[in-house]
Amino acid sequence: MLVSMADTTRTVGTAAHLRLLGVPRYENGQSLPVRLGHKQLVLLTRLLLEKRQMTRESMIAFLWPESDEVRARGSLRQALYVIRELLGEDSLVANRHTIAVRVSTPTDLTRFIHAAHAGQWWDAARLYRGPLLDGVHIKDATDADLWLELERRRMARLFETAAVAALRGPRGPYDPRECVPIARQLRDTAPRCVTYWQYLIDALADAGAPDDCRIEYAALSARIDTGQIDDAKSAAELLNVGQKALSSLLDSSRSNQARFVGRH
Repeated sequence: MLVSMADTTRTVGTAAHLRLLGVPRYENGQSLPVRLGHKQLVLLTRLLLEKRQMTRESMIAFLWPESDEVRARGSLRQALYVIRELLGEDSLVANRHTIAVRVSTPTDLTRFIHAAHAGQWWDAARLYRGPLLDGVHIKDATDADLWLELERRRMARLFETAAVAALRGPRGPYDPRECVPIARQLRDTAPRCVTYWQYLIDALADAGAPDDCRIEYAALSARIDTGQIDDAKSAAELLNVGQKALSSLLDSSRSNQARFVGRH
């Protein structure tokens, strides 16, 4: 369903940051939903990723394969109109035959790809908030839905590369707590990977969050019991060693608290 963006663009202004990684949102001091239909979001995303002119015919076949020509062309015109309301009149370069995006306001998607390709691992990892266009599906356009799923996987692999490099490399000026959301997103991207669980638990320990460590150990234990983890032997070893270390850490924390209470 198409919804006019006029009211939203007046609220967020032309400097609004468009987020396409994770659930589509606007980021401009506040987080607002992107009120675009699924096909409009896929159209915009493909134009952003292709970075070249696309023919109108190819976009019609891609997104409206079951519609007659008149209806499909009308749907494409309406989609382009809504995108212009969202990104500005000059955001698209279009004529009777081709369409391309010319966007001055960057999206998180284009920034993420640029940072990852430039080896700016921390910047890339922090920009990834979840799967590309999370929750978006095109049920009546098989090619579009397949393309979106392949791009989701490609972005997830790029995030894995960036996150592993960031977490394994020098932390530099980054607060240990900044590692936690990156490590958690990495674990969620591939929850069967024991190594990614290790990164998350290490990040929580470094951030001084033993209670959160205990929650993650319990979740890992449940996955081992139900066979939802690769390399169960390594996972069990991680669980065994980690829980002993966690028990020692909690005992030390309680002892410190008791001493503090006793002094006061």
